[in-house]
Amino acid sequence: MSVMRVVSGGQAGVDRGALDAARAWRIPIGGWIPAGRLAEDGQVPDDYPLKESESADPAERTRLNVRDSDGTLIISHGPLSGGSQVTLDAAVALGRPCIHLDLDLQPMKTAVEAAASWLTINRISTLNVAGPRHSEDPTAYQASLIVTTALLARKAITETDEAQLVWDEYKYRHDLIWRHLIRSTLALVALITIGYSDAFRATNALVVLASVTAIVYAIITILVVEPELRILQKIKDVHRSRQADLLGVTWDDFTPQAGRRWRRWGAPFLADGFGGRVAVYLAVLLLATTVAGWMTYCDPDRPKATREPMPQAKP
Repeated sequence: MSVMRVVSGGQAGVDRGALDAARAWRIPIGGWIPAGRLAEDGQVPDDYPLKESESADPAERTRLNVRDSDGTLIISHGPLSGGSQVTLDAAVALGRPCIHLDLDLQPMKTAVEAAASWLTINRISTLNVAGPRHSEDPTAYQASLIVTTALLARKAITETDEAQLVWDEYKYRHDLIWRHLIRSTLALVALITIGYSDAFRATNALVVLASVTAIVYAIITILVVEPELRILQKIKDVHRSRQADLLGVTWDDFTPQAGRRWRRWGAPFLADGFGGRVAVYLAVLLLATTVAGWMTYCDPDRPKATREPMPQAKP
């Protein structure tokens, strides 16, 4: 028996990846969504013909989708949590067939083969697909699209599909790091603007507040970027392992330190050239923010707020 209908909760991420895969193969789609068509990116687009439940609680639409389908497929990278765990609990409570594909524990090709066998054994006609939302896993949509397409089209996952998934994750993390750096740079620009703008005519207290805020933001940026670099390094390791499989050599043959695990905090800044450039940028940014704040505070020529003299009472 083949899948005749695909349902999901319409959330950005795994849900929409499955729906888009079904539409591409002209397979009917449906499912329940929260009242008001609520989703993390605003509302579920109207071109998804999904029904609103009576409640805005996502758990209610999760239960309805499990109830109204023959089986539930959960796709994730890593252990289940949040709404994905709620889906699994609902399937267990309702006695519905359910399979969880953790793509961190098995190659995508193996996962699809297991899911295809599960579909056949349980004679799934209406398939409910669930998993993390986009904010929890930025690659969730692409993974769901590839897996669901493979199941509906009964085609094998290719190395190109998995390579595309790795590349999409790399681009997302790379862009996210630079967005953090740009925001911190804008904080430095705002500090200088406040200190020397005739419109603000900042008091010393305001300059100190702006300086401390900019410095704290620069420190927060460092703390946020470090784990992002750590994730980026793992993505590079995955890419290098695929290159090694293709070329028949290990990356360590080229760079002996490539296989080292960067466990200490700050180590990703020293892992490669990109991490080093980010570290230099952050160090210069933090120093520039500190110096700019101090110079602005001490500069006697900057515009300052003045008090209007009190009018004298006439005798």
